Amino acid sequence: DDEDSWTQQQVLKHRHGPAYTSVISGDGSVVVVAYKGVVVLYSTDTWQVKAEVPQSINRVDQIFLSGYYLLTSAKDLISVWDLTSVSLCWEVSASVSYILPLPDKTFLAFVSRKSVTDAFLFGVKSAAPLAVHKFVCPGVVEGACLVGEREGGGENVVMLNSEHELYSLSTLLHLSSYH
Repeated sequence: DDEDSWTQQQVLKHRHGPAYTSVISGDGSVVVVAYKGVVVLYSTDTWQVKAEVPQSINRVDQIFLSGYYLLTSAKDLISVWDLTSVSLCWEVSASVSYILPLPDKTFLAFVSRKSVTDAFLFGVKSAAPLAVHKFVCPGVVEGACLVGEREGGGENVVMLNSEHELYSLSTLLHLSSYH
């Protein structure tokens, strides 16, 4: 059936080599692709480059969009960029294993220390954490997701660690309530 088939419409190649990771904006108007040393924003209606954001590291592991802000993370660095001026807002050096963007334009950075992981809640406008929750699980967090609302309010953050164990962290009313 022809209406169920997919057709290739665009192939993007960049002079910086293969892509490491990508994300699409919530409204579908921008595709963001991380290459070696640069993050490129493409307009989805013309496939033209909207902006190139230089990176101080060779490989970006995760990228997220939050309004007009771009968050990039690598093994030991979190950077937040203002896309209206294509300028660096802030960056923090930390042993980041995973970043979880949250619906309220904040994000959790899971940071490994020795044999445990701590969770830092950041907003896009400041390198100072809004909250810190120590020892969210043993080992290194390799993945995480937000699980829907519970009775009485709040959500759960479910984490998968390097030992293939699942841990759940109750947010109760809001993640910023962690101290």
